[in-house]
Amino acid sequence: MTTHQRLAFLSSTLLALVAIFALYLPGTYGALYYDDYNALNGMSAVENFDDAKRFILEGTAGPLGRPISLLTFLAHSKKWPENRHAILRVNVIIHIANAFLLGAIAAMILRLRGVTPIRAYWTAFGAATLWATMPILASSSLIAIQRMTTLAAFFGLLGIAGFVVGYWLRLKRPHFAFALQFGSLGLGTLLGLYSKESAALIPVFVLLIDTLLLGNRRFHGHLHFASRTLLFSALALLLWYLSPLRLDWFTIVELRGWSPWERLQYQVVMLWEYLRLAIAPLPTAFGPFHDHRNVIDFSALQCLIAATAWAIVTALSAWIYVRLKNPWPLFALLWFFTGHLLESTVLSLELVFEHRNYLAVFGIAFALSIATTHAPGKLARVAPMLFVSLLAINAASLFAMTTLWGDQRHAAAQWANRNPESPRAALHAAFIETGVSDTGIADANNRFIHDERKRYAIQILDRTSQMCADCADVRIQALLHACKVEDERAIRERFENLRISLENTGEVNISVVDGVFVLESLLEHRACPPLQTDDLLKLIEAINYREDHIDTNSQTRMLFVAAKICYANNRHMDALDILSQAERIAPHALPVLQFQVHIYDLLGDTNSAQASIARRRTINRSNTAMTDLTLDILERKVQDKGLNHSETDKEIFSTP
Repeated sequence: MTTHQRLAFLSSTLLALVAIFALYLPGTYGALYYDDYNALNGMSAVENFDDAKRFILEGTAGPLGRPISLLTFLAHSKKWPENRHAILRVNVIIHIANAFLLGAIAAMILRLRGVTPIRAYWTAFGAATLWATMPILASSSLIAIQRMTTLAAFFGLLGIAGFVVGYWLRLKRPHFAFALQFGSLGLGTLLGLYSKESAALIPVFVLLIDTLLLGNRRFHGHLHFASRTLLFSALALLLWYLSPLRLDWFTIVELRGWSPWERLQYQVVMLWEYLRLAIAPLPTAFGPFHDHRNVIDFSALQCLIAATAWAIVTALSAWIYVRLKNPWPLFALLWFFTGHLLESTVLSLELVFEHRNYLAVFGIAFALSIATTHAPGKLARVAPMLFVSLLAINAASLFAMTTLWGDQRHAAAQWANRNPESPRAALHAAFIETGVSDTGIADANNRFIHDERKRYAIQILDRTSQMCADCADVRIQALLHACKVEDERAIRERFENLRISLENTGEVNISVVDGVFVLESLLEHRACPPLQTDDLLKLIEAINYREDHIDTNSQTRMLFVAAKICYANNRHMDALDILSQAERIAPHALPVLQFQVHIYDLLGDTNSAQASIARRRTINRSNTAMTDLTLDILERKVQDKGLNHSETDKEIFSTP
């Protein structure tokens, strides 16, 4: 490449990166969503090293806790959640860094395949730019918690880049090349795994590069055998992890309501939908809410047709690879399948999320760019124009999408109207419409503004509850809004509908539990007539006697509210009985112990208070707030008769 060509390429690259940031910028004024609050809960309470360590190491977003991702969020802890704009902008910067890495990897692969420098760099540039502007990837950056997806990709791409660099050294310094390649791949994958578990796919991506694109750059002898063995072993381990040998594919997953086999059939059709959205994007087709999707969305015939179509496309791509020596269609297809191998097959995850396409669609972008720069004959003149047109459509669609996402109220209303069966979309629209601040969903119902906005929010929630019999979270939010704007008869009717739902099959989730706390507060202050605290107590008792499983945390928090109601009505022994149930379910819950000790001390029963503390010393309290120091302080207060009951009330009841 000449100096002029290098300057042109570098300036174009810089301009493209700046343009991508500009396209995403409107979306960084968007809202926070359901998983943002759940996964980052407690970040605002980080005040010292111990708090930070606990936040990083006690993550629950995935099996490995994702501590590296949580570590990056610590930089935003001081002003969380009001600083969502800064969080989203960092997300966009990570996305741009990933585009740069993908471009660099693509350019190196093409150079290793013998493509001239100028053609290799412009082909890679086109592929990376097309990928970076695909609207289907926008949610990966515009939903705060999806930094986990993009950060895992970042580390994984660094590992792939190191692996590709090693190909240049395979002939002259094979042992060093082997150490560099698998050292880079291992480190990148490991860092990626502790950002998000989807990084387990990185070795499989490398396997595709090694076998389909750079097979002529192989090691000699035992190093080639070792290299291929390691890469194929990674694939085999993943396939075993997903296989019926480890998972029961045909048993209904109680939490989800479908079996892994049913989910797999659904995904066969869904992959075509993802592909369509990647190639022919519509800004309004994308959004953060897909919880209304169900395995019955697609018929058995649709699944069969989709599977047959994938088999035909795969066979055709393999024929092109074998007979025409053209690896790109097969590479793009297998890269797409690999990207969806974990999250779009049989694992018990929600059915649909756009961010699952994050790395998966790069193979398509790469193949399209290859087809453009290597078009034969007369097509060589037309192909670049078609590619630029596709790029322009992507950019325009992306900008329209990010502009919508940045307008929180408009976006929330559109998503709720487009997905009327989605409880999350309805709840989000109601919170936005009623002026919810960024301090969290639990605070949403404490902010009462204009009655007309509340009524509009109730309309959205009612529409969803009519379509979703088990959406107790929607019903309880509608009830909380109704407490200020509807008459007593309507409020009582809403409560009875909620009670019937929760006594039967209504889902008890974090929104329901938070809603119970808010409702208890309203009833305590007689702010929701004609309901009384006894009504709520009966409701909680009915939920806890349900035969189906309710998660331990939700059940414990429900019992805590019930005990609080009894305590407020001077029914101390009833409160202690309820707290005993809570202790059996969650013996490590510190507020339950504090409440027990508080009541025993109030009754003058020091022995029972000390016995409650002693029982906790015998359980596993690792990674909980119930430390030896905490128990020592509590025991010392009991022994010294030093409990200040007004202060203890504040300490206990401020902990939901």
